[in-house]
Amino acid sequence: MTDIVELERDADRARTNLMRTLEEVNRKAATTAQGHFLSDQPIRRYPIASVCGAMALGFAVGGWRTPAVVLGIIALAKALATERENKP
Repeated sequence: MTDIVELERDADRARTNLMRTLEEVNRKAATTAQGHFLSDQPIRRYPIASVCGAMALGFAVGGWRTPAVVLGIIALAKALATERENKP
């Protein structure tokens, strides 16, 4: 009986240590993830530069160029129209 009790006690300790370790890993992962996520403020502040950068990245990656150009022109036109509406 003593062996079973000791094994159960060791299993409980191991389970507790595992839970503490997992909580620590989750905490560190959440902290690290928050540091890597970027806010969208620069994109909203500089929409034209963001669109141009996205288009350049799309061209660099490859794929169908015509839809990328058309969508880029539409996004650029919308950004210009939005900027003109915001100016007094």
